Amino acid sequence: MKQKQILIISIIVILAILVCLTAFLIVNSNQENYTTLRISNSCTVDVPNVNNTMEHMNGSISKYLFSSIDLNITHQKSGNNTQLKSMNSALLNNSQKVENDIYRDNNSGVYSTFIENKNTGDALLITSSNLDLLKEVKNNIKFTNTMIPNNNINKTNNTHNATDDQTTTGINELINKYSNAARQQQSSNQSSNTPNTAPTPSESPSSEPSQESKYPSYIPYN
Repeated sequence: MKQKQILIISIIVILAILVCLTAFLIVNSNQENYTTLRISNSCTVDVPNVNNTMEHMNGSISKYLFSSIDLNITHQKSGNNTQLKSMNSALLNNSQKVENDIYRDNNSGVYSTFIENKNTGDALLITSSNLDLLKEVKNNIKFTNTMIPNNNINKTNNTHNATDDQTTTGINELINKYSNAARQQQSSNQSSNTPNTAPTPSESPSSEPSQESKYPSYIPYN
């Protein structure tokens, strides 16, 4: 009897270990089998790493098809994304709301969700028969808005250039003004400090000892 109980407990423990290992492998495989898909210069989404095809449609619409997992991502980036909004409205005509902004088509059973980012201009319509996959892909969407309008850049640069030019002109005027004043002052000092080296008829040679001049080019008269 005790051996049977021990055997049953051992089987239960082994099954529990197998369940844990299976769950661990599933989680890790899902994390490793995802890749980042760049849809536009301002939108990326992490999707299962499986083969996919892309179709270009009218109105700058791109459609990514993941046939093996029944997942479709349709993208548009324009002024108002009118075409993609019309496609979403057509789907909603025969759909019921499941949760938040996720709907299920009454005939096909396909789930759909529409996401639009007003800042970047990206709009996405995601459809799949797998609700969990749809929600996971939806949560993996990332938007980046780093573009600055060219007219703002030009205005900024022009403002800085005008300020720099005015500042530089003002500094140059001050430099020229004080340089001219300094040259005039130096010329006046040299004129007043330079002695007359030629003696007048009434003067006689000086008997005082000679002194070194503060101007190197001047030789005192003896």
